[in-house]
Amino acid sequence: MPGPDPLVPPFRPPQTCGTGATRRACQDPASRRRPPGKDLDPPVRHDVRTFGDAHPRLEAGAVALRKPEERDAAAIARCHNDPEVARWFGVAQPWTHADALRYVTVEVPAWWARGEEAVFAVVGPDDAYQGSVDLRVPGTEPAAGEVGFFVAPAARGRGYATTALTAACRWGFEALGLERIQWRAEVGNDASRRVAQKAGFTMEGLLRRALVTGGTRRDCWIGSLLREDMA
Repeated sequence: MPGPDPLVPPFRPPQTCGTGATRRACQDPASRRRPPGKDLDPPVRHDVRTFGDAHPRLEAGAVALRKPEERDAAAIARCHNDPEVARWFGVAQPWTHADALRYVTVEVPAWWARGEEAVFAVVGPDDAYQGSVDLRVPGTEPAAGEVGFFVAPAARGRGYATTALTAACRWGFEALGLERIQWRAEVGNDASRRVAQKAGFTMEGLLRRALVTGGTRRDCWIGSLLREDMA
């Protein structure tokens, strides 16, 4: 998406990062969807599938996580057409500006409203789009989530990935009351694995044919981050 930080080359010679909700959206050919201190407060005991009315802005050092906006559409489209993003996330090609606009104006708000998936744009000091990180919360297990992330080619090597992933996970634990966040990546996506490890994820092993990319089942690595790991 190897430099000091693989997220920022989440996609260099396989410097791509993440899976989860990001991968799920990228793999929908019909709509060609796209492919955020101190101890934590006690777990929040509300409906974790309710994300809230306002999409928050999360400040995280050199980057910030915010709601994707229409002005990001061109950058989002370029990022999804990057060969490494397309490779690891199974993004339908070409991914157009119209696809990006639909993603920003229709899909992201719908996922948020349903409490299904929180998508954040990763932005630099100038507030320009540099990548995405998302957190999906399945209804079958509302205390657990799954992350997906990547950054644009020009933003790689700056440590954005690890910082953004850490911020998104902390928000999931604090605001949503999650207890476990899962990461999965296709075997061979070393950049994503390095980012996850830097963010504190524990590698748990390999799942055979457990990840579907481009309509094909593939082996994947799996890791997890628990609430207490971030305290």
